[in-house]
Amino acid sequence: MRTLSEDFDIDTFYSFIKKNNTRISLCFSHTISEAYKNHLEAIIDEIIEAKNHAYIYFHGLEDTKNNKMWDLFNKR
Repeated sequence: MRTLSEDFDIDTFYSFIKKNNTRISLCFSHTISEAYKNHLEAIIDEIIEAKNHAYIYFHGLEDTKNNKMWDLFNKR
C-alpha cells in the first residue's frame, strides 16, 4: 500500500470527490503534521455527517471514526 504525504492537495481532491460522488480510499503517511491531521479529521467529520462514500485514514485517527468511514465506504 502506498501512502500520501501532506504535499497531496486534499482540498482540491475532496472538492472533486463531492462533485462527482466518487468512491475513493486514501491512506496518509505516518509522518504528516498535526496540523494536516487536524485538517483531514475535519474532512472526515464532514464525510461521516454527509454519509459520503470516501475512506480516508491516517495514523492516529480514532477507531470510532475509522470504523464509521470504513462502513460508509463499503455501503456502495
